[in-house]
Amino acid sequence: MSAALGHGVTIRPAEERDVPALLRLIGALAENQNEKQYLTTTEEKLRESGFGDKPKWRALLLEKGSSAIGYATYSYGYHIWSAAKRINIDDLYVDKAFRGLGLGEMLMRRLSEEARNIDADLSWTVQPQNDRAIRFYQRLGAKVAIIGKCNWRT
Repeated sequence: MSAALGHGVTIRPAEERDVPALLRLIGALAENQNEKQYLTTTEEKLRESGFGDKPKWRALLLEKGSSAIGYATYSYGYHIWSAAKRINIDDLYVDKAFRGLGLGEMLMRRLSEEARNIDADLSWTVQPQNDRAIRFYQRLGAKVAIIGKCNWRT
């Protein structure tokens, strides 16, 4: 379902045909965070993991006309300690040219609505030095849940 947001912008669930645009936006986010060297996904990997019978992730796409200008990726999970369903936001990004219009907030509100619809918590991480993002989430009423947590990978 697509929803008009004003400024000629719409938000809708991403479809397989959107993979090239999503990869471009994911690359823009990685570059914006000076982490392009960690970006290893491909269009093929995004198609395989995000579409079909059992997608591992989902995405919302912001569009102005036919141009993708932002996105949010997320997955469903479960938090054993709180015995709660959870929507885990992976990325939230709005192209620099469209920031300050409330579009990131619209993405967050749409994700919050999805969480409420399935009685789930909404969870995400932010780099500690990303003051702008932290202020943004605080304006939305979000609170830090865990401080000092390290992510480990093998």
